[in-house]
Amino acid sequence: MVTLSVAVAHAPWDPWRRANLLSIHRALGGIRGVRRDATDFEIVTDYDRSGCWATERRALMAGIGSGTHHLLLEDDVELCRDFLPGVKKLIAANHEVPIALFSVEPEVAYAAESGRCWLKTPAGAVSIAMVLPSWMIRPLLDWQERYFADASPHTDIRISLFCLERGIPVWVTAPCLVEHAGAKKSLMNHNRSAWRAGRFIGDLSPLEIDWAAGVADPYYANINRRWAIAKFRRKGFFREEPTWPRARRWGAP
Repeated sequence: MVTLSVAVAHAPWDPWRRANLLSIHRALGGIRGVRRDATDFEIVTDYDRSGCWATERRALMAGIGSGTHHLLLEDDVELCRDFLPGVKKLIAANHEVPIALFSVEPEVAYAAESGRCWLKTPAGAVSIAMVLPSWMIRPLLDWQERYFADASPHTDIRISLFCLERGIPVWVTAPCLVEHAGAKKSLMNHNRSAWRAGRFIGDLSPLEIDWAAGVADPYYANINRRWAIAKFRRKGFFREEPTWPRARRWGAP
């Protein structure tokens, strides 16, 4: 049985994000929906502006021991209808893996058009909307503490490189269940109008999708974040650099 805890990382000083947080809560079904579909719900607020990773680390910690799976959301997302029941349905179809509910990659559309609901990647994690099996959270945070300096703000890259180093593929839903409503409102000055879902689910309900389609034969995309390794090395974000798998292992299986 899938049980799901939810944490939303929130920057309260931004008026647009405060308003969007209310939209997120409504899309989750309000208090009644959250109580029905989640074992725990927490808004993790960055009152002291400690930054993305510090806040999202706390949001990840909220999932330890709270359910079989934990959902991390950022406060600039637009959620599809039937969001939480839909997330639980897709987890039930593919429950032992980290799942990204958003990706900008065009392969998301290719996967959906091929009749498969899943895109499999070496390192396609995102922090905007990410589901992790709860058992993975503590090893992930311990790994971050060992290898990354606190100055590294990029949660999506941190999770991606953990998965890459550990050889844990990241699965992306096709279509995406969230849209990046705040694509032009980045707190890290990553304002890109193109930072939108490769294929958003739109008005379709995730409850209407057969999420078993593509589990045995997913569409593959070589999203491996190799560029981030060089960037992090240059910026001194590694306390101690991990031993990365050989590049040939990053190719299609």
